[in-house]
Amino acid sequence: MTFMKRYSKILVLAGMAFASVAFVRQDGLVLRLTLKENSVDTYKIESKVKQTMSGTPAGDMEMGINSSTTYKITTGKVDAEKGKADVTVETTYDKLEADGPIADMINNNKPKPSSMKGTLDSLGHLELDKAKLAQAMVQMGAAQQAGPNPVFVDFPEKAVKIGDTWDVIVPKSQFTGPTDQKLTSKLVGEKKLDDKDVWIVSTSGPVKFDVDTSKLPKPEDTNNPMAQMSVHVKGTVDMTVESLVEKSTGKVLRSETKGKSKSTVEIADAGLTIESSATTTTIATLQPAK
Repeated sequence: MTFMKRYSKILVLAGMAFASVAFVRQDGLVLRLTLKENSVDTYKIESKVKQTMSGTPAGDMEMGINSSTTYKITTGKVDAEKGKADVTVETTYDKLEADGPIADMINNNKPKPSSMKGTLDSLGHLELDKAKLAQAMVQMGAAQQAGPNPVFVDFPEKAVKIGDTWDVIVPKSQFTGPTDQKLTSKLVGEKKLDDKDVWIVSTSGPVKFDVDTSKLPKPEDTNNPMAQMSVHVKGTVDMTVESLVEKSTGKVLRSETKGKSKSTVEIADAGLTIESSATTTTIATLQPAK
């Protein structure tokens, strides 16, 4: 009898444990980014662009651009109740190499470092000073790279299970036009990255961009001829992003973004209309803490 009682208790406990796990799986996971006061996260972002342009004075042109960027996020004061933190984001171009007919213009005008203040919340929403962001985007010539930030995932407010999807809003802006747009994120699964447990999150969809540099704040770098041009770029980029998110912190440890874009570039001062298509691959990797 004693043995049977003990065995029965074991079965009950095992059943309770199973029920608990089943409940958690049924209820889903609440994905959040841990905000740590006075912390620094540094990412290396490697980008490769292959672009074809037609309608230029020199005829059809092909161009490649390889860049390496250091993206440093310093988290200051954290409001735990609101789940929001003050942040400073510093961007430095470590390498900018181009090939093609206008390679010298690009290679000789590497963007200067930029620093912007803003806020970051536990859902992965980063908001930066819009005027300075516009200046930096024009200076870097990256306005058509619309879409999500490669070092954050926009988490859903609700709990999700593996296989669930949620909408990610690309807010209207001076770069993406007058209406909000949507991408779709999905909790694909889980795996090991080195010795860390990560979630696999994919984000995909088309994003329209519509950028008229004549309507944007003038950049501070007056010596950069690329930044001084009045250019209207309009088109669509189809993108897919795979992010590996550390389970314990919600940080993106690595992401890979692939995009295919088609656009029309109007340079009114030169009387030019250029058709462009491009493929882009961007890999962002969190660097070990120093």
